[in-house]
Amino acid sequence: MRVRFLVIGVGFSFVLASGTELLAAEPKDGDACKVTSGANQGKVGTYTEGTTWCEGNWGGTECKDAQGNSKCTSKSSVHRFPPGVVAAINAYFELADSSDPQKLKDWETKFKAEAKKTGSVVVITARNKTITFDGDAQKLAKQFREEQEESPKTQR
Repeated sequence: MRVRFLVIGVGFSFVLASGTELLAAEPKDGDACKVTSGANQGKVGTYTEGTTWCEGNWGGTECKDAQGNSKCTSKSSVHRFPPGVVAAINAYFELADSSDPQKLKDWETKFKAEAKKTGSVVVITARNKTITFDGDAQKLAKQFREEQEESPKTQR
């Protein structure tokens, strides 16, 4: 269990620290997209027509409705956490394997944050943001498999 949390924590930290710059780029034609509302909700495809459409072997969806609301999201878009929140999350995962309750209290005081763990689920609240993370190895493996299957195949 200790090793699993450490590996998950390191992986999550890497995504937060190194991935935000890459993931913040605006989508372009050919990038993966996912339909967030309408008849094709949940379908994954690629942006076309200057990123105004998300299309796949299932058909296509215009990415803005009549009111201008977005109906598509980039598969690579994530929330950009402020550096202080990233530091708090990284510090939490560094102490996650500790059995010393004082370390958690020190972390909560230092970062003005709170963490609650129930089974494999960790809920971290810091700076008016709540992050829920499920570290169950089977659920993570299933999620990664599904994302791999949903990603459109790139042409070579």
